[in-house]
Amino acid sequence: MSYNYLPLDRKWLHFQQVKNLLDYNQLVSITFDAHERILACSEWLDNQSIESNKYLRQIEQSPVPSLTSNLVGIGDEVPIDIVKLMLMLKIKSLSYGYSGVHIETVKRLMEMYNNGVLPVIYPEGAGRGISDSALSQLALPLTGMGQVHFRGKIRKSSKVLEELDWQPVKLSSLEAYALSSGTHFISAYGMFILKQTEQLLKAADVIAALTFNACGYTIKDNDEEIDGLNNNKGGKNTASIIFKFLNSPESAAHNTGINRQPYSFDSTPKLHDVAKESFDCVLNTFLKAINSVSESPVILSKKNLVVDNENINPDSLSLALDMLSICMTNLLHVSERRISQLARDNKNLGAILLAAASIVSENKQLSSPASVDFVYLDDINDFVHVGHRAAIKCLQVVNNVEKILGLELLSGTKTNEFKRPVHQPPFLEQLLSKFRQQIQMSEEDTLQDDLMKAMEFIRLY
Repeated sequence: MSYNYLPLDRKWLHFQQVKNLLDYNQLVSITFDAHERILACSEWLDNQSIESNKYLRQIEQSPVPSLTSNLVGIGDEVPIDIVKLMLMLKIKSLSYGYSGVHIETVKRLMEMYNNGVLPVIYPEGAGRGISDSALSQLALPLTGMGQVHFRGKIRKSSKVLEELDWQPVKLSSLEAYALSSGTHFISAYGMFILKQTEQLLKAADVIAALTFNACGYTIKDNDEEIDGLNNNKGGKNTASIIFKFLNSPESAAHNTGINRQPYSFDSTPKLHDVAKESFDCVLNTFLKAINSVSESPVILSKKNLVVDNENINPDSLSLALDMLSICMTNLLHVSERRISQLARDNKNLGAILLAAASIVSENKQLSSPASVDFVYLDDINDFVHVGHRAAIKCLQVVNNVEKILGLELLSGTKTNEFKRPVHQPPFLEQLLSKFRQQIQMSEEDTLQDDLMKAMEFIRLY
């Protein structure tokens, strides 16, 4: 198998594999083991009598979960990278061989991914559950319905199938249920958010060090004896990192520490580490989710059972993303306060400070938890959580953190230039040099132009 393929089966899928999938535009393929498990499950199911199983009889007698009824989607379109993760995670979950989906259906999903036939998905819509709508839209192109991104354009699925000489897949009732159920929507959002967050947490330490240096403030590496008095190690990792960035004879002479530092600078290590601890916790929760079977029903062919799957509730995922949103908003707060200190010395940063304050205000509203909400659909579905909104909000929160760090990077760079010829610690001198080389800013650029360039630098650095 080519290195450029991500093999999907019941083996544990790691975070690095998910990142590589997007970073290196890898293709996907199920393994021989997954192929045999899918085939064995579907063959067992095809040989069962509908009358012999109450659950199968209920599914067959009920209307097919109308993938077509979910054509009406509203809201902003789901980003393409998240759609790719949804497709991959759905294939991964089906590869366990517990869903009764035919191997031809799974192969078509792989062909869609590998040929760039990516469904157009909107986060809101009708369905048995809220997230079912997005998954139904993910499956629609199998049948030749809905729209897809293909070769840079949004096109009707039926036309793309004709162009590729693909026949529409005819789904059974149970296949439609399996394809439209699961936690893959919120899981895809979560993994995309975590990938972005990991980079921002690294960048936040570097940018904070730049601001410490520009303001002439210091940071102390934590004392081991003091650490031993506190079981909560918050602040130790970030304090050590920033101390290392700033620690040089020249910077020690510059950062005299005569003036008392604002509390926002003293709190930086603690708030950064709380965000890192939250990240680790959320990542662990999502890795468990993407390595689980969340379709319903579950086919236990070896036990001759078809049972409803109670594992599709995304509560733990929405709670985790709400926690991450709150922690990242606190990180954003302290970044804005550091910008305000830079603006005291450089009056040309007024526009940046106002933009930062606006972003902080927006994130305060976005940090209200979505996991406490639910909707009433009918007498059976009377407690349906809208956890998918926690994912959508969290992505907005993280995008805003990227903006605020971009503004702090701009502010720190401008202030360091303003204070020249102050000597920079070697690491920060290298950072500023790379920033000037890669991000060419002109006097004609607007703040928006500068911010876009700074955010690009953060993503790539």
